[in-house]
This record gives sequence, C-alpha cells and structure tokens, in this order.
Amino acid sequence: MLADQWCETSWRAQPGSFVSLMTLYESNFVRLGWLVSDLRAVTARRVSRVAADCDLHLTPQELSREAGQYRFVPDKKSELTRPGALMPGAREHIAELQEVEQAMQRESFYRYVIRYWRKLHVLLVFVTLGLTLWHLVYAAQLLLPTLIHK
Repeated sequence: MLADQWCETSWRAQPGSFVSLMTLYESNFVRLGWLVSDLRAVTARRVSRVAADCDLHLTPQELSREAGQYRFVPDKKSELTRPGALMPGAREHIAELQEVEQAMQRESFYRYVIRYWRKLHVLLVFVTLGLTLWHLVYAAQLLLPTLIHK
C-alpha cells in the first residue's frame, strides 16, 4: 500500500510552485486509491459516509477506454450544498461566538449601570455633607446666642 507521505517533494518545491502542485496531485491520487481501489469498475454514483464528517460523492461523468472523468462536486440534494458544510464545526463555533457576544453586551450594560450607580452615590455623599453642614450651622445659630447671654 502506498502512503501519501512517500510522495517525494523536491527541495525546490515552494508553496504555490508547479512542483508542489504536482506533489499535491500525486497525494490526492494516492488518497483516491484508498477510497476506490478500481476506478474503472465504478459505473454508478457512490457516496462515502463517515459519522464525523460530511459525505463524499463520487459521480462518474464520462467513461471511455482511455480515461474516465469523475466528479466530486456535490449534487443539489447533498449535505455539502448547505452553508458551512465544508467547514466542520462552523455552526458550533458561530453559536459560541454569539454566546460570547451576548455576554459582552450584558457586561457592557452592567458597566453602564455601575457607572451611573457610582455617580448617584457621589451625589448622595455631597447631599449628605450639605445637610450635615446645614444642621450644624442651624444648631449653632440656635445654641450660640443662648450660650453668649449667660
């Protein structure tokens, strides 16, 4: 059995180069051989299903003695046509992001409430100081004349 890690890559292969593209093609060909051992025997549509991933549809398009063309693009009824199907876990990730966004909105609201709560308490401190001073002055005005005339 041929493994795709044995597909030799030249030391000249750089990302986006022709050599790396050919290595990718060879690796994909090896992986296709793992899925379908005899491609010429496939004459009808096949579907490979795995519980943890999306379905892979193999549809032979043109079959001749020399070469066969196969299509791996999903049909309109396929699960791959729904948004986010090619990104496993995208829905869960989006749901988590929405939860985080809601938590941040709640935190922002709580900060807003706390900010005005503090301002209210500062105002109450000044009102309390003012009333205390007023009471002291009023009491002094009442008591001082009686203490001075004795």
